[in-house]
Amino acid sequence: MSRGEKSHYFQEEEDHRLRIDRSRALPLPRAFYDVPCRVLAQNLLGKLVVRQTSANERLSGRIVETEAYLGEKDKAAHSYGGRKTKKNSSMFSRPGTAYVYVIYGIHHCLNVTSAGSGSAVLVRALEPVEGIEEMRQRRETGRRRGSGRKRLLRDWELCNGPGKLCAALGIDKSTADGCDLAGEDEKCSAIENDADDDDHHRHCAGGGDDGIVKCARIGVDYAGEEWASKPLRFYLKASEAVSVRNREAEGKPKRRRLSDEKRETT
Repeated sequence: MSRGEKSHYFQEEEDHRLRIDRSRALPLPRAFYDVPCRVLAQNLLGKLVVRQTSANERLSGRIVETEAYLGEKDKAAHSYGGRKTKKNSSMFSRPGTAYVYVIYGIHHCLNVTSAGSGSAVLVRALEPVEGIEEMRQRRETGRRRGSGRKRLLRDWELCNGPGKLCAALGIDKSTADGCDLAGEDEKCSAIENDADDDDHHRHCAGGGDDGIVKCARIGVDYAGEEWASKPLRFYLKASEAVSVRNREAEGKPKRRRLSDEKRETT
């Protein structure tokens, strides 16, 4: 799908919102999370990350990209070797717990614990569903701190990265780390079934099974070739909100470099 095209998730109504009956949206039970990490990472695709703001506005986005971190044996995981610290202690909590960490001192990343000691799923990208203008305002506020004039972000750009989605929904370590996503605490973020999209896989034709692309995780070269190359990143091929596409895993030819094209014509 090209950037100019919209996935079926962005079918806009007159108010530029998806028509969703939220009375039918249900929080996910504990048993949903109590499965192997690799399984949870794929099952989360199509689910909604939901946050209620202090102004009682509901912000939500559909999960379209995840990465699995397999706990103590995974050299790319914060919990590798059973290392437990104050910063990563939530990774060792019961399945369905939010683990939020900070990278580069400013960006927050949302993870969800699964079965398996120290195992968690990183939520890498969302498609905005509710509260889109509030999300845009939150993202634009952060961008204005930089220099230069910037264009307005498109809908699919609001949450197409782990730090971006946390900024858009207002998720941070101080308020979300350790929250029970399967609980009933309204102060916590939640993950829900999407009442209008329970059969989302049927709309995602073209990747691997059910349109899910499976490929290597991003930015984990430090873990060594074996763990850096494992296909533990999952995304919906039909979504334009994916952070980084893997053309090879999608069965597409790699983009040719200009230098290669020049070499063939000389």
